[in-house]
Amino acid sequence: MPGWGVNRIVQTLFGVPRNFAAWFLGQIAGWRGWSSRLLKLLPGPLLVVLVAIVNPLGINSSSGQISLDGYRRIAANAYPDTGQKKIAVVQIDDRSLAASGESHPPSFDFYERLIREIKAAGAESILLDLMIIDRDRQGKPGGLDRLAASMDGLPVFMTAAQGGEDGESGCAAEGRQNIEELRRAVSVEPHPMIRDQASHVDLFLDDYCGSPRLSAALAVYMHHCGQKAGCWGSEHDPLTSPAAFRDKALTIEWGRVWPTGIEAIHTGYRRLAATCPDGSFPDVAGSLAGILMPFGSDERFKAPAGCTYHPVIRAEWLTAPDSSQDVDHAALKDFLAGRIVVVGAKFAGIPDVGPSPVFGNVPGMFLHAMAIDNLIVRGAGFMTEWPEWKFGDLDMSGLAEFAAMLAFAAAANVIGRRIAPQTLRAALAWSAALVVAGMAVGLALTAGVVWLWRLEPANWIGVAFAGVMIAGPARTALSRMWQAARLLDTQANSQNGGQG
Repeated sequence: MPGWGVNRIVQTLFGVPRNFAAWFLGQIAGWRGWSSRLLKLLPGPLLVVLVAIVNPLGINSSSGQISLDGYRRIAANAYPDTGQKKIAVVQIDDRSLAASGESHPPSFDFYERLIREIKAAGAESILLDLMIIDRDRQGKPGGLDRLAASMDGLPVFMTAAQGGEDGESGCAAEGRQNIEELRRAVSVEPHPMIRDQASHVDLFLDDYCGSPRLSAALAVYMHHCGQKAGCWGSEHDPLTSPAAFRDKALTIEWGRVWPTGIEAIHTGYRRLAATCPDGSFPDVAGSLAGILMPFGSDERFKAPAGCTYHPVIRAEWLTAPDSSQDVDHAALKDFLAGRIVVVGAKFAGIPDVGPSPVFGNVPGMFLHAMAIDNLIVRGAGFMTEWPEWKFGDLDMSGLAEFAAMLAFAAAANVIGRRIAPQTLRAALAWSAALVVAGMAVGLALTAGVVWLWRLEPANWIGVAFAGVMIAGPARTALSRMWQAARLLDTQANSQNGGQG
């Protein structure tokens, strides 16, 4: 057969399905143009679905976390300070122990002094984010009984010890529970239940480590709600509306503005008030500029060192007041009055930290404080995960992202055709501009979803990038170059065939 070599036969065979599909779609009246566009868009969405299901190298998870953290950094500038005014954080560390004449692990009397001073200040309740699991400690005999007795007359919550082998699950291993006398003395012994790089808190699970478990954040909030006239008995009361909190995960929101009016407590607070975020227009503008800058160090959007949303009350200010000359103890007492006091530890060599999108790595007690803060501010309307419906790793948020990606791809395709850049460099520049514009639109849509339905941000960064790359100017230019190369190849083959 003249002119029919092996290559041409193979090309013809492979072209049969494509030619049939093009013929079939072309027969559908009025759909010839749309069929061509859909065929060109099809490989991109299929690739995105594959990435969402298989999640190779954690690509989908990584961009999703970046999108969540990016939104939380931006929203932190407008986070209400209602909860900030109701929470205090007390930190125990090596310096606190040294100032109090203690060593690690501290004596029971150290904890007893701390709780006694917090009670005397008129605190609403105490959450002890501590692990007190052994009886062999320094101090005078009877310290454990004195510590247990100090918890009378004040709601005290004590997180259960977390087993090392179970990681984020929080299930305590055998022999890792708090001391029995303390378990009987506290109001409730909840679990941390913080997971996903400190982004989520499981509030109440029906089956957690084999039994129903309550999170520390929800336990404290339930007591707070029961003391507040506007919350008790309302839709925001977990006892009245348990379905709003049961088997739900709270997505931790963050504030970033340093509280005002506390400078009198300690001289260091005056310095922090001058350097920490204050919520002014220049401060917010600078924060947004640092967040939205595409390149640079992560430090560009983090608050200055020493800044926290809930100010640190050092334990020695309460347990060893004579060593704290720069503290106004009357102002400190006024500050603690009526507040939920979260007590935690930060010891050298004992890692108990989690990432904050605003402050970097923070001790675990700040995660509990922020989760409680979210419940006080939002009630039952806290930000939460999307409903469960999974196909591989593709859940409801993945389906929403897929639909949004198709919309972005269609828009990028129309814009790319109208722009029609003639060079690949121009096409890439236009694609980059469309990615930025797409991210801005994605952020606006994400904010709308959070505001209307309190669902956590979807992967708005990945959606905008994928949509533009699938059908934007760069792909259009590459497709045109590929078609031109194929045409030249076909012409060359025809000439060679004619010569043969």
